[in-house]
Amino acid sequence: MKTLKGKFILIIGLVYVIIGSLTFATFYLGADRIIRNFGTKFAVQRSLLEKNKILSVIDREVALALKLADDPVLKRWCENEEDPTLRELAFEQLDSYRQTFREKSYFIAAVKSKRYYVYDAKEQKLDFTLLSEQNPADTWFFETLAKVDSFALNVDYSRILHDIRVWVNAVMKDEHGRKIGVGGTGIDITDFIDEIIRSKDQGVSTILIDRTGAIQAHENREYVQHNASVKDEARKITLYSLMDNEEDRAQVAESIDKLTSEKSDVETFFISLEKNRYLAAATYMKGIRWYNVVLVDVSQVIKFIDFLPIIAVIVLSLFSMLVIIAVMLNHVVLKPLAMLTEASRRVSRGEYGISLPVTRQDEIGQLTASFNVMTATILDSTRNLESRVRDRTIELSEANKQIEEAQKQVMDSINYARLIQSSMLPETSVLDERLKDYFILNLPRDILGGDFYYFRNAGENFLLAVIDCSGHGVPGALITMTVNAVLDHIVDRLSADDPARLLGELNFLMRRTLHHDASNLLIDSGVDIGLCLCLPAQQKVVFAGAGLALYRFDGKELTEIRGDRRRAGYKGSAEGHRYTNHELSAGGDIRLYLTTDGILDQGGGPRGFGLGRQRFMDLVKSCGSLPMTEQAEVYRRKLDEYRGDAPQRDDILFLGFVMKTGE
Repeated sequence: MKTLKGKFILIIGLVYVIIGSLTFATFYLGADRIIRNFGTKFAVQRSLLEKNKILSVIDREVALALKLADDPVLKRWCENEEDPTLRELAFEQLDSYRQTFREKSYFIAAVKSKRYYVYDAKEQKLDFTLLSEQNPADTWFFETLAKVDSFALNVDYSRILHDIRVWVNAVMKDEHGRKIGVGGTGIDITDFIDEIIRSKDQGVSTILIDRTGAIQAHENREYVQHNASVKDEARKITLYSLMDNEEDRAQVAESIDKLTSEKSDVETFFISLEKNRYLAAATYMKGIRWYNVVLVDVSQVIKFIDFLPIIAVIVLSLFSMLVIIAVMLNHVVLKPLAMLTEASRRVSRGEYGISLPVTRQDEIGQLTASFNVMTATILDSTRNLESRVRDRTIELSEANKQIEEAQKQVMDSINYARLIQSSMLPETSVLDERLKDYFILNLPRDILGGDFYYFRNAGENFLLAVIDCSGHGVPGALITMTVNAVLDHIVDRLSADDPARLLGELNFLMRRTLHHDASNLLIDSGVDIGLCLCLPAQQKVVFAGAGLALYRFDGKELTEIRGDRRRAGYKGSAEGHRYTNHELSAGGDIRLYLTTDGILDQGGGPRGFGLGRQRFMDLVKSCGSLPMTEQAEVYRRKLDEYRGDAPQRDDILFLGFVMKTGE
């Protein structure tokens, strides 16, 4: 190539390709070979070693337990426990077996008498108890008789020895093959885990499981203790329950099937266990019907230092590449550019009239020519820059003014809409005439809200309601105006003495007003409402609700009177639905509360959950004896504390009142 750009790209490309390929291939092949080959071989060898260690301990105990179970003296004694001669011979024989067992202890249980003898090596004494099918602790004995033909291993808690052991349960039979008892020994699970399971090598651990995957031995003793104390197989901790995904569970199940059918001596696979990734090797101990699973954390077994040779090659390769690039840049590019650099410094000092001679036809020559054009352009731009900046500044200022004016118009419109919405709410003087004490906690999420309260005199009686319209902000505010107008129309047209009928009419008119019968309408709007007809002369209130409830506090007990679940005005609200009236006493100092769901749904607390019905009722009950104005401040403070930094989810409207009854 004749051009400088072509030469530069060719050289850099060749260097990067050659050195990058060599370093990548060396690192990848070396790391992959070390991780897979060494890790797999280590896991397999460790699995076989652990298998032999486990079998060497357990097989010996199993063999001794089977010999004990087949001892003629012990079998005769099991059928004739009351014979003193046989009893003496039997315990002499059992003491002989005890000396050969690992834990210097034994147990024997007779079918005929249901007596269970256990020699406690720590206390050096023989204890016995009676076995019962009704005692969950004795399940092992009856399940062994029912399901085991020769022997079985069982990790269980001994109510006599007060510890957890790996029990070898060997079945005793008479000359006719009938099961007459169970005998054997136990291995202390603590010593077993420390000696066999707990690995001294960092990053290596061993787990013993049975055919169902239930953990029989694990370095985490809590798992073993749990499984030993739980009799229900479905509640036991399994290897599968500790895995993080279904693919690994399927892989383990497949490997166990292969090991059980003796299609393979050792199975290796990768699994994720308790959020960690392991290389696992599993073997089957046919004699005891357990599976040994060795887990290897490759990152712990294969240390960073093992990769030093590869890292050294990478560092050396990159250093060599940088040296080559630096030499080539200096020879081909940097020296020719020195003259341009010096000229650029002069330009930076304000000497814009510089023009360099063009002596080359490659990129450096083209760059020199471009430099000359640039200096001429800078000279021209400098002379006209101030005028251009001034014009641009004027344009930007005008644009900012237009944006600010548009924003002001929008905010003025929203604030005016807020005033309009506030004007439809009843004046406090009207409420003061009718209510002995009250508070109104109105916290819209935005400037405008979709929650409002409604008041209407009806002769000696009056209506009071809390209403939650669908949506919030401007859309919610529009719905509030519609609902307020519809309610006024309904009360004018109908008698106010039946709140349930008023809600039914509201449901009907809102559906018609919002055209919810139109098939092409995608928006579903409506209201949740709690409506009270207050009858001061009779000292009672008739309540009807659509999605909202009324809370009544008599000084001791807070009662929730739930409204109908059918809300009003929505597409799914049937036109003919009949709402329910609830009549309750409200004389004296009885306090009534109405609230929208904004306060119940407000998230907060340590987990971000909604406040919820129970916490809300506990809060109302704790504040119910305070004056209403004080209650409002307490609710506001408690709500802020619960919410913390969480945003307000919805509009909140909470109204509490005590009715004037003329007492």
